[in-house]
Amino acid sequence: MTTMTVSMLAVPAMSSRHHLLPVLDAAVHASREAHEATRSHTDTVLACQHLPAEVYQYAPHLSHAAHALTTAGRALTTATGDATANPTPDNIYALHRATADLTGATAALRYQTAALASAASWYSTPTALPSTAP
Repeated sequence: MTTMTVSMLAVPAMSSRHHLLPVLDAAVHASREAHEATRSHTDTVLACQHLPAEVYQYAPHLSHAAHALTTAGRALTTATGDATANPTPDNIYALHRATADLTGATAALRYQTAALASAASWYSTPTALPSTAP
């Protein structure tokens, strides 16, 4: 993505595009954070596959958070394309907004993933489970 962005910016209208580089840098950083949050989410869900379904009650908005992150990522991709093709103030603002939305969606997914991991830890601890002794 960086190579494509730099090549798109190397045009005669560079004066209007130099404001775009910091915004694109922020978008790339947000995308990396979202990728890491998604990886962590996947790892946590896979680790919970042997636990009872009740564990998911502690992360009730997990699927919504994952969907919101996917939607925000797609919006960021569109905004990045629009801003690099035509860096108008409106398109740059839309890229700022999409970056902020992705950052918020990433935080929500991280929160829900942490809640699930905490619940999984509780369910996995033998002392936390009810005793079966008479």
